[in-house]
Amino acid sequence: MIPTLALAGETDSILNIIKDSNTSEKVTHYLKLSEINMFNDAEISKEYAYTALKLAEQTQNDSLIFASKVALATSLHRANQLDSAAIVLTEVLKEIDEKKYANLYFRANNQLGVTFGKYGKFDIALRYFTKADAIKDQIKDSLELLSLDNNLGNVFLRTSDVEYAKQKFLDVVDRAKALNNIKFLKIGISNLAQAYSMSGKIDSAQNLMLYNFSLFKDDSSVDLTIDYLNYALLWKNIGNIDSADYYFSKTIESSFGRNDIRHRLVAKLYRYNLLNFKDGNLSEIEKDLNYILDSAGTLGLLEVQTFAARTMVNLYELLNQNYKAKEAVILYYALKDSLGFIHSRSEIAAIKAEWENKYYKNQLEVKDLALKKQSIKEQYFWLVLVLVLLICLILAIFLFSHRKMIKKLERQNKEIEEKNKQLQDNNSQISHQNNEIETMVEDLKGNKDRLENLLRQKDTFTSVFTHQLTNQVQAVLMSAEALYYGKNKPKEFTDKFSEIVFSSANHLRNMLVNLIEWSRTQGEYIKLNPNYFQLKEVIERNISNHKQQILNKNITIIKSCEEHAVYADKAMIDTVIKNLLSNAIKYSNEGDSIDISCTVIDTHLVMTIKDNGVGIAEDKLPKLFNITTRVLTKGTQGELGTGLGLSICKELLILNSGKIEIETEEGKGTIIKVFLPTIN
Repeated sequence: MIPTLALAGETDSILNIIKDSNTSEKVTHYLKLSEINMFNDAEISKEYAYTALKLAEQTQNDSLIFASKVALATSLHRANQLDSAAIVLTEVLKEIDEKKYANLYFRANNQLGVTFGKYGKFDIALRYFTKADAIKDQIKDSLELLSLDNNLGNVFLRTSDVEYAKQKFLDVVDRAKALNNIKFLKIGISNLAQAYSMSGKIDSAQNLMLYNFSLFKDDSSVDLTIDYLNYALLWKNIGNIDSADYYFSKTIESSFGRNDIRHRLVAKLYRYNLLNFKDGNLSEIEKDLNYILDSAGTLGLLEVQTFAARTMVNLYELLNQNYKAKEAVILYYALKDSLGFIHSRSEIAAIKAEWENKYYKNQLEVKDLALKKQSIKEQYFWLVLVLVLLICLILAIFLFSHRKMIKKLERQNKEIEEKNKQLQDNNSQISHQNNEIETMVEDLKGNKDRLENLLRQKDTFTSVFTHQLTNQVQAVLMSAEALYYGKNKPKEFTDKFSEIVFSSANHLRNMLVNLIEWSRTQGEYIKLNPNYFQLKEVIERNISNHKQQILNKNITIIKSCEEHAVYADKAMIDTVIKNLLSNAIKYSNEGDSIDISCTVIDTHLVMTIKDNGVGIAEDKLPKLFNITTRVLTKGTQGELGTGLGLSICKELLILNSGKIEIETEEGKGTIIKVFLPTIN
């Protein structure tokens, strides 16, 4: 920052040169005046930029006009007139030739990114910074490139892309050192410290801040206000209240020397919240908060206003002043909503800001004429008066025509909004259709995979089942042949082969029944007819149907099932119980017992069938429910099985939202648990 006396001297020197300069040279000089006053007095900087723009328009030199507009937008930004700055820069980017005026195009995008960043619209800011970054190879101004990298780092920091932000700040620090630029070196180190703090590297952040202070503590031209604030926030984040309080106080103290009102107000608010309002009289703190709220509003610092309102809520809650706390909460959310919609309001305010800009130009002309009148005293009084009246007349005509233009623009905006809405509706329909197509494609892929798996199962199963069927038919044929040619054989001979025919035929029948039941579970045409029914009734019927097999082996059935209703297809569950009970009898030894019990667990009824028979070998367990690797084991009296029973049970239970579990040990028996839903 340039000291005040040096600044005043440089300003006077340039003003003296302007007197003897032509119009184009005057534009250049006024732009220089706007630049050197930018960080000390934004209002004066803005006036010089307006004057430069007025003169540039007289020269009709596009380069000077664009340069003046960019300078004007920068000074408007510094004066917290963000909407106006955004409008001017947007206008420049619409008109400027990117290739012909690469430097100005770069500066306009960079400055517009900064403006939207201050709004909190970091996605839009990044878009403009990216446009500037795309042509950085054409830019020779090292300070402009440093500014862009620092701005990109800040956007990445605000959007939590901390690693990329650190890389940008490291680039700024390295290049600032090479250029011996104190301003950007200080900014880069401070921002880098903040990035390390956000990534949890507190020690590195502290070391950088201490290095920053040691580097510039004896340089009176360097503003450490922001560094004090960042260091205070660093201590606050790690819970060191005393150190945070000290550096918040240093921030406030430093801001008076630099007339930095924004950071002074922010530091005060952080300090009040940090100390929970314990440092000072609460009524005085309340007055100070109202002062901060009003000052931030006057300066257009909406974020600071919102922070102040939130702090007032905390104060009134501490004082149990519920009515005031409620008012503060309403104010806080109103300000917070304003922050969220500030970008959309910039378009609505465009016409008003344009009129204000042109009106301000005319006011500068009046002021210029007044200065000339004073310099030549009274001899040109009437001429000046006539000019003023003429300007007023032109302004009145302009306002009249401008009103018509506003109405026309409003109509055009409305038409554009309607067309945008139609486009959005069309896009929504297209997106919905695309989603449906993608879903259909995924379904087709899934159906293809399932079909291929079923075909593989079918091929394997057909091969195995055909082999088993051929064996049984062969047994029947051989026994029948023996009976045919052994008509005169003893009765023991015919009884033996008759038993083989009966057993093989019965086994064939069971295989065909199981095959039909299994094939029904694999087809989509199977009809599920779920209803509520008493499971106990189905169990008792199946025990009765197997009575002869039970008597043949002298098996005891121990049943402990109360009246429990389940929700399932009764015929399918009957098939499941028939298969499971048949297996339990088949693999039980003579004189064994079979336990059948029922318990309710949450929304399911669990039926347990336990036998003490031969059990199943551990290596056969994974194959029990796989139709392509059937497990064929003879019963304790040589009974044959089909190998399909458990697979059918599993499929039928899945269809009824149930499941089956098996526990077995070879030589000790088997426990099978069937889970059935008790509710729809």
